[in-house]
Amino acid sequence: SGLNVLDSNDFSTYHALEVQVDRRLRNGVSYHVGYTWAKSLDTRSFDPTLTVVGTGNSSTAGSTPFDINNRRLNYAPSDFDRRHSLQTNWVFELPFGEGKRWLGGARGALNRIAGGWEVTGFGRLTSGRPFTVWAGTNTVSNVNQSTANCTSCGRGDGTPFLDRPTGLIWYFDAAQRARLSAPGAGEFGTLGRNFFVGPHYFEMNASLLKRIPVTERIKLELRGDATNLTNSVSFGAPTTDITSSTFGRIRSSTTSSSRKVQISAKNHF
Repeated sequence: SGLNVLDSNDFSTYHALEVQVDRRLRNGVSYHVGYTWAKSLDTRSFDPTLTVVGTGNSSTAGSTPFDINNRRLNYAPSDFDRRHSLQTNWVFELPFGEGKRWLGGARGALNRIAGGWEVTGFGRLTSGRPFTVWAGTNTVSNVNQSTANCTSCGRGDGTPFLDRPTGLIWYFDAAQRARLSAPGAGEFGTLGRNFFVGPHYFEMNASLLKRIPVTERIKLELRGDATNLTNSVSFGAPTTDITSSTFGRIRSSTTSSSRKVQISAKNHF
């Protein structure tokens, strides 16, 4: 049998600056750009009511209290914290065909070929999610591992790179890995929870469509939709246990998919 215990000892804070720029559709062009600079801190990043707590060195173990009498040991950037987030979407009607800037007097077959083109898209660029580096030992808790010690480490340390001899992707190089060590018995790691920031995330989706007037009432729409248009790779977090032989290695974990293009047709009537 099990027992769920709920208390009110967790706490969180959130501060942000949001900036938005909008252009309503005018002369065939509209766009939206939004930027958020934010900082989210908490002692636990999920609702524990119906959630099993993370243990050991799992990705959610940092939200499990290291010491139930001192929740500030867990107070750090939230698991979902994204310090910078830039999002944009746009619509651009190509200026060709009837009523447009160029070939505005086109009629018939010429207008069916030159007019009715439109490009739309969506893009997102964000900072990476924070993650905890674990010492591989239990020096302050028998439920979750302790965080590691580090000499001269910064939150911005690490970036995905290809290790050519092995053909694998790593996040921390050998020199960065050598700075990390386990705390002594009864000591808490100097890095704390969610100290490092993982790889950034980028995606861009776009569509090209063509509307062809068949009759006054019927229009044919041809379109091509591309997800991850630039075929960019966004990597996952690396192995986080310093005692593991693969610590600091991403290998091939990704949070993005490959570019996909879909061709479709739609009849409006």
